[in-house]
Amino acid sequence: MSLSPATKRKLLSALAADDRNQDQSPGPDGDDFRFQCRVRGALLTPAEAQFYRVLERVLRHTSDPSLPPQLRVMCKVKMYDVFEYAGPKDNKSHRTIFWNKIKNKHFDFVLTRPDSHEIVAVIELDDSSHRRESSRKGDLVKDEACAAAGLPMLRIRCAATYDPQEIARKVRSAVNTPAAAEAEG
Repeated sequence: MSLSPATKRKLLSALAADDRNQDQSPGPDGDDFRFQCRVRGALLTPAEAQFYRVLERVLRHTSDPSLPPQLRVMCKVKMYDVFEYAGPKDNKSHRTIFWNKIKNKHFDFVLTRPDSHEIVAVIELDDSSHRRESSRKGDLVKDEACAAAGLPMLRIRCAATYDPQEIARKVRSAVNTPAAAEAEG
């Protein structure tokens, strides 16, 4: 079995992190490291959860809801799980710039095919925070990466309610799925 370079990096990083977590020797400042954290609670904000429920309904088979959806929704997926560097292998500075630009960013929702988990589109739920300069820069990185990779991205304005037919139309136009068309009809 051959692993992609991205998968190898993730595996090595996970193994290194596991080794660091098991090493309880004093750090450079003489203190033992102990995780001091708690579970955040809900993975999605209330606005994201509301949109997620609409999106799940839109992707369901309306003729037979017991059937699996045409697309699956993944939440808060890191950009480095969506993209891999495709530039010249010998250009380490471009590779580093690429990873630095995407390493701390995620997509709100990623649509995948249920059988292969192939990524077919991403969705960003844009709330008022996207008006800030720092958010606009992050949005530009996401826009440019999706355009370069040919990955459809939907930007949905955060709202109090969502029209399922409008969401279905937008998903269908991005990925041309029968499920989205079914939900609209």
